Amino acid sequence: MSTTIGGALGTLIVTALLDSSWPVRIGLFAVVVVVGLAFILWRHRAEIAAGAQADGIPEGGAAAAGDTQTDSPTDSQTDAPTDAATQGEHP
Repeated sequence: MSTTIGGALGTLIVTALLDSSWPVRIGLFAVVVVVGLAFILWRHRAEIAAGAQADGIPEGGAAAAGDTQTDSPTDSQTDAPTDAATQGEHP
């Protein structure tokens, strides 16, 4: 009996998909992909966390480690020679 119910549900789903427009089909495909990826990430969350800890990344990410380093243009130019009359002038 389960084969009959599965066949009937499959027939209804295929018929509904064939009758729907392309934007609806693409939207359903996108939803299935996003839900699938979310499920895979959720299912393997312990392995992902263990791999991150093995790499030395804290559980909260870089922000939890206090990594607030910013690269500004003035930081990278501190070792550059200053031939210009003022610091702000560049040829």
